Amino acid sequence: MDPIIGQNSAPSYTFQSMVEISHFQKDKLPPSKVKILLVEDDDDHAELFMLSARNYSAASISRAETLTDAIAIAKSQKLSLVILDLGLPETVGLDTLSLFLQSCSSTPVMVLTAIVDLNLGEEALKLGAMDFLSKEEITPRTLLRSIRYALERWSQKRKLEDSLADLQYFGSMAAHDLVSPLDAIHGFSQLIELELSKGKITEEALECLDLLKKSAQRSIVLVRDLQKLSSLGRKSIERKELDINTIVKDVCSNLSKLISETKGTVEASEVLPIRGDAGLVYHVMQNLIANGLKYGRDDVPPHVRVSSCIEEDYTVICVEDNGIGIDESDSTRIFLPFERLTGASDKKGSGLGLSICKKIVEAHNGEIWIESTEGAGTRFYFHLGS
Repeated sequence: MDPIIGQNSAPSYTFQSMVEISHFQKDKLPPSKVKILLVEDDDDHAELFMLSARNYSAASISRAETLTDAIAIAKSQKLSLVILDLGLPETVGLDTLSLFLQSCSSTPVMVLTAIVDLNLGEEALKLGAMDFLSKEEITPRTLLRSIRYALERWSQKRKLEDSLADLQYFGSMAAHDLVSPLDAIHGFSQLIELELSKGKITEEALECLDLLKKSAQRSIVLVRDLQKLSSLGRKSIERKELDINTIVKDVCSNLSKLISETKGTVEASEVLPIRGDAGLVYHVMQNLIANGLKYGRDDVPPHVRVSSCIEEDYTVICVEDNGIGIDESDSTRIFLPFERLTGASDKKGSGLGLSICKKIVEAHNGEIWIESTEGAGTRFYFHLGS
């Protein structure tokens, strides 16, 4: 058998035959319909709405006649949209909207009004409605437009809130993580200054200089990873067919020093091609392979295996290692920025690597997940969407 990349081999690359891997199976639910709740107490108006919506095959529409029932349904079900009449038995006007939003702030709302009143509609938008529509204007065309607009506006609102939350979190954590190496740089600089004041370069000064350089390098790595993470939102995804085998070969060449230091090996099957951004996919592969090499078990040479299979309409890539593994309870937390799991606190890095991988995969409309057992290795899976 041809050699695989290892500590005693030059950066060369060979492939083994493709094998079927049963653990690629992942539960995937079929896409659900848009679940709409109409809150309308008038039977004639409700019938008009249902007739206008009859051609909207993507929607599953139910009805509530009171605000109390609507709130109870919204709390017990995951609704895509609530279409709320502002004139109900319990309350009238914008109070209806306010009371609903107070109880169900995580559910998007579009309001219906009995008359064309732009001022009322604008006030509803200010309170938090995604759109408004007069009952006099309801036609299949206007209703579909309003529903689509409300759903898209809600989606953009959630993305903005998530981005702002990420920004706040990243800023806080980045400041925290930068303070430590900068404090160290300051302290080591003072020690070096003290040693040099003795009139000669001592061993202590040289040791402090080495530690200073390492602290500076930690800061540089963190800042560069933050730059990568922040640029993902602005970078346009350039999709083209990618030969993962070639990418892995290039990654291994770049990681040859790490492979040698860890006495590790990297193996690949005939990995199927995928469509994506070459630079971003390279970053994902390099991070996952490097993790497999760095997080090895004591006295067990790290071994990383890259393979693939077809699941539904996707090519799923698997990067498997024989390292320290991850407890099942940490399988989601591991993708959070700055998270360091038990047994990994002494490893080099910014704590952003897997978070960046997740952002890259999601930027491709894909998914990334893991299967792992603590002490028995980890399998990272990802696929890129269309």
